Amino acid sequence: MRKPNFLILFAFLCLLYFDESFGQDKSKVVYYKVDPYPVFSYKNIVSTGDACKAYFAEKVSIPKNKIEGYIFGKTYIQFIVEKDGSLSRIKVLRGVNEKLDKLAVKAVKAMPRWIPGMKNGEYVRTWYAVSVKWTVPEKDLANLHFFK
Repeated sequence: MRKPNFLILFAFLCLLYFDESFGQDKSKVVYYKVDPYPVFSYKNIVSTGDACKAYFAEKVSIPKNKIEGYIFGKTYIQFIVEKDGSLSRIKVLRGVNEKLDKLAVKAVKAMPRWIPGMKNGEYVRTWYAVSVKWTVPEKDLANLHFFK
């Protein structure tokens, strides 16, 4: 008689684990796993990764002087893609340098609307993360600019 009780408990726990929104107001839930994931397209580039690269390459001006003392690295930024495609709760997960991180956040805040993620045929709030790759001459850090 113990096996059926255990199976029922196990099935209930599995439902809790796999349904991220259990017991919560569905309008406030933020999902990690959605299908399809949010999509960012920019200038007819539909691939999110390629579109992000093109967007950051165009919006962030990096001086091209060839000198020693470069700063290399990636700024990882996490945010929520809202149901309407806007971005919220933008934060740096791992940064390179305070100025570069602020510049990356500014660029993400200015991004055009995304196509939001979906779950069960409905648009949902979704966590997403992007990285901005930096190769910047240390001497030219003060000259970096963001273009709107």
